[in-house]
Amino acid sequence: MNFSFAAAWYWALLALPIIVFYLLKVRLRRVPVSTVMFWEQVIEEQQARSRWQQLRHWISLLMQLLLLALLVLALSDPYFLWEVRQQRRVVLVVDNSASMQATDVRPTRLGRAKEMSHVVINRLRFRDEMAVITAGTQPRVVCGLTSHQRNLRAAIDGIVPTDGPTRVVESLELGRRLLASHPNGELVVLSDGGFEAIPGRPALTDAQTTWIPLGAATRNVAITRFQVRRSLLDPLGYQVLVEVRNLSPDPVESRLELELAENLVDVWPLKLAAGERWIRHIEQTSAVGGLLTARIRHEDPLPLDNVARAILPSRRRQPVVLVTSGNRFLQGVFTVNPLVDLEVTPTPPSAAKPGVVTVFHKTIPEKWPAGDVVVLQPESASPFWEV
Repeated sequence: MNFSFAAAWYWALLALPIIVFYLLKVRLRRVPVSTVMFWEQVIEEQQARSRWQQLRHWISLLMQLLLLALLVLALSDPYFLWEVRQQRRVVLVVDNSASMQATDVRPTRLGRAKEMSHVVINRLRFRDEMAVITAGTQPRVVCGLTSHQRNLRAAIDGIVPTDGPTRVVESLELGRRLLASHPNGELVVLSDGGFEAIPGRPALTDAQTTWIPLGAATRNVAITRFQVRRSLLDPLGYQVLVEVRNLSPDPVESRLELELAENLVDVWPLKLAAGERWIRHIEQTSAVGGLLTARIRHEDPLPLDNVARAILPSRRRQPVVLVTSGNRFLQGVFTVNPLVDLEVTPTPPSAAKPGVVTVFHKTIPEKWPAGDVVVLQPESASPFWEV
């Protein structure tokens, strides 16, 4: 047996004053009394019990010395060499990606993963160490290597689901770095397996890795891609790229709804075979921006991927003041854009308004107005150019 703090045995010297106090005898005080008749009876009774009283005092001394020995032993922290040789280092990888919110396992896959994590923590032996890593959108160490089970349980209970893909492969690499070639290292992975191996990365299974699968293949239909942008040609138009995939082993029928600012834009019926992808490039027209939502009307264990959202920027109207003596073709350039509020005047404005673009055609002002200015076909030179 070895001791972590051998210096704690110096506290055993406290046994000396305990023994000294027990060996010291208190001298009885002499007091004159009128008669000793009653005291003789007391002395006779005490003599009959003297042996038991002496034994009782020795038992009390031994109990106090035993208590002191136990305290010193606890402070010295004894351990056996086999405990050091068999000390384990466990890294627990918990998948908290979007697919872990599926309800095919009660309460959810992530909820079941937390329950299984507590079971793994309860199986830790004395001097074992554990770290906890989440494998969500970004691998993160939520609890470093420790043997304090209360901190480990608090870290597990604090794990929240994410809406992104899983990063189990990267989390395994991080876990192997935490193991640092420990002779008794172990990786425990709790995941639903909703990922693919990355070429060129280390193998997902080895002698140190233990997989605890959660959930199974379900009838899931998901929006796997959703992108929106303003049209490069139509000032009022916008373009949407949406992809829907049937991840179930059976064909399904559903519909896809597109909403802008809680207003229904369009509906598409879907008939997808097993594993089929449905991709559409959609063009719509609206100057109003806001939250653009794509929603699949289909009941499955993972409703999270049935809805996708994107922000569509709004098109603001642009006031333009055209200073010209008259040019219908130039006016038509501005009026063809429905977002332009055009004002035509033969004389320059006295003061520029905020946000207004002033366009000068041929005529050059003596004093340039503040704000944005465009000059077309100048007839004379200026400090900014030569004709």
